[in-house]
Amino acid sequence: MKKRSKVLMIIFAILFFISHLLYAQPSERAKLINIKFQEDEMQYVERNDEIKKITFGFSSGLYFIQDDNFQELYGKNVTYFRGEYSSVLPIPVEYLDLWVGISYFQKSGQTSLTEEDLKFSLWTFSYALRYLKKVSSFTPFLGSGVDFIVYKEIYPEDFIISSSFGKDLGFHVQAGVYIHFLSSLSAKLHVKYNLAKTTLNDVEVDLGGIECGIGLIYHFGR
Repeated sequence: MKKRSKVLMIIFAILFFISHLLYAQPSERAKLINIKFQEDEMQYVERNDEIKKITFGFSSGLYFIQDDNFQELYGKNVTYFRGEYSSVLPIPVEYLDLWVGISYFQKSGQTSLTEEDLKFSLWTFSYALRYLKKVSSFTPFLGSGVDFIVYKEIYPEDFIISSSFGKDLGFHVQAGVYIHFLSSLSAKLHVKYNLAKTTLNDVEVDLGGIECGIGLIYHFGR
C-alpha cells in the first residue's frame, strides 16, 4: 500500500506540475514561446544576412571617356559589355571579396577634317577588392583596384599606318548595390570611376572616365 501511495503521489505531482504550467502560468508560457520565436527569428535574420561566396554574371552600360580628342572623334560616350566573377576571401575580415571583370567596347567615328571612318576598340581586365554588407534584399558594395587595358585604333585606307595598338595600366574605384530578386539571383547597379592615361601616336590620351551600368548576377556557395 505504501508503494502504491507513493506512486500515486508522484503521478499527482506530475499532473499538478503540467496543469500548473498549462493553465496557472500562461504568462510564463508566453515568455517561453516568445523567447523561442525570437531565437528562431534571429537565426533566420542571420541566415538571411549571409552573403553567398561566389558570383558571376554579365553587365552593360555607358562609359563616359573624358578625353576631349576622343570625344571629338567618337562622341561623348560608348556602350560597354562585361563578364564578371567574384569570390569572398577566406580571411577573418567578413565579406571582403576579390572581383574580376573583363569588359569590351568598340566605337566608330570620323576624322575631324576629312570625315573619314575610324574605329576604336578597347578591352579592360579589372581586378578589385570590395567590401560588401547585406541589408535585407540589398547588398551595397565599395571597392578599388587596377585595370589592364588593351586598345586598338583602325585608320582610313589612305593613312600612312593602318592601325595603332597599345596597352597600359590604370586604376579605379567602384560602388554599387545588388538588388536580390531571389537568394541566388540579383540585379546589379554600379558606378565605376577609371583612371587610365596612355600615349597613342606620341599623343597623351586620357581613356579614364565614369561608367554607369546594370547587370544580372548569379550567386551561389556559403
